[in-house]
Amino acid sequence: MIGNRIAFLGPEGSYSEQAARNYNPSANLVPFNSFRAISEAVVAREIEEGILAIENSLTGSIIENLEVLLEFQDLKIRGEVVIPIHHSLIVKAGTNTEQVQVVFSHPQALSQCKNFISKNLPHASLVASLSTSSSVTDMITSPIPAASIANHNAASQEGIEILKTSIEDFPNNATRFIIISNSDNHQTGNDKTSLCISFDSDKSGILYNVLGECAKRGVNMTKIESRPSKLNLGNYIFFIDIEGHRDDQITKETLSAIKSKTGKFLLLGSYPQAKYN
Repeated sequence: MIGNRIAFLGPEGSYSEQAARNYNPSANLVPFNSFRAISEAVVAREIEEGILAIENSLTGSIIENLEVLLEFQDLKIRGEVVIPIHHSLIVKAGTNTEQVQVVFSHPQALSQCKNFISKNLPHASLVASLSTSSSVTDMITSPIPAASIANHNAASQEGIEILKTSIEDFPNNATRFIIISNSDNHQTGNDKTSLCISFDSDKSGILYNVLGECAKRGVNMTKIESRPSKLNLGNYIFFIDIEGHRDDQITKETLSAIKSKTGKFLLLGSYPQAKYN
């Protein structure tokens, strides 16, 4: 097994590739065609690390990857990186917006550009691609006039051009990616811990009591997200991020107290916090 490899959602030119390069510029980057395939390769130790998009500032959490963390419970989060997302409208050379009948992109990108699409391409059909970078291939091979919404880095092939840059609906668009591996990270003094909890029964104040374990110790909770458990209607799983490393004394006490009050407790990992606003 060759060390220092990171799996990303390809092909080349994707935002996942950009995030992986920001995380480790010297790594050998390996494209995969789905986040699930990335996770399976990491669990099987066929590759050392993988990068998954986990949340976007405009559209929220990437649900499929929250579910990946639940399904592949041997995975650990060992890092995170946040990158700005600026989409471009890409077409075959000579095509204008009036000619475009279909727009290809990843569903997240289509959602992040819905106002632009509505205003500039109101009659175009929207078709989901496996990734933003693969949408460029979908556009090229389309039998009808098409456009792609992707990272400008994906527009490197001959015969295509960028009609417009920065077409996202809000300029502060950013995506947080997590680095997954078979182990998390060491203490750095500026860390975050991610966990997942659920309860065996539903009763008044049960979540409040768990959150209180953070509050009374002064542990800052940076995120909480609920998802249906898929077991029973009204039963939820909670994804929580807190500041601190699992080996910090206060964090360790907090995690132990939370675990004692939950039916299911899954420690997803401790890792250095990315710098972002």
